Amino acid sequence: MLITYPATLTNKTQLSEHVYHLSCTVPTDEAWTYEAGQYMIFHVPSDDPTRPLRRLYSIASSPTNKNTVDFVIELVPNGI
Repeated sequence: MLITYPATLTNKTQLSEHVYHLSCTVPTDEAWTYEAGQYMIFHVPSDDPTRPLRRLYSIASSPTNKNTVDFVIELVPNGI
């Protein structure tokens, strides 16, 4: 079952020319947790505001980190 949580980007660090480390807020639901190797689906705005694009990103932070959820994302040519 997919559950949707809003998140806020709290930090963005450029690691190399095309790679970024993103830190986001975690859900306020105390029961929310994840396991190493899980991923999240990002809804990315598109030309049609009623149909956002979806991209899957692996979680880069440890499940023991309760302050942020982190991702390492590479921008690819002609990507969104």
